[in-house]
Amino acid sequence: MKKNDIKTIELNNGVKMPQVGLGTFLVPEKEISRLIGKAYALGYRNFDTAWRYHNEKAIAAALKENGIRREDVFITTKVNADALYFWGFHAKKTFLNIRRRTIRGAIEDSFRNLGGVCRLVFGSRTSPILWRNVCGAF
Repeated sequence: MKKNDIKTIELNNGVKMPQVGLGTFLVPEKEISRLIGKAYALGYRNFDTAWRYHNEKAIAAALKENGIRREDVFITTKVNADALYFWGFHAKKTFLNIRRRTIRGAIEDSFRNLGGVCRLVFGSRTSPILWRNVCGAF
């Protein structure tokens, strides 16, 4: 697979985003760097992670270790509702299970974990939101 082999979709802001990305769920942390490097060499420019996967920092390190410029890739991550509450979103609703942070705080944490990436896609299956070129914004 080459970079040109992966189809893209043009976003509202004119940026072309690859339609195919590499998922990193359940990839052992010690394998992330090698996997990201090989995938990039094969043409992947979109990598998927999530707060729940606990590998956002490893992905940031893998980009650096492989000499991959952050502005050359997209990283898709998700804000999990469990990340917002002390005992998780689906825990019994009691006065003890209060929100421990805001959605903005969760997004800022992901930006920090990912090392201030330039192109980061947040969202859900129904409402993706693109945050582009925000390096150093937080």
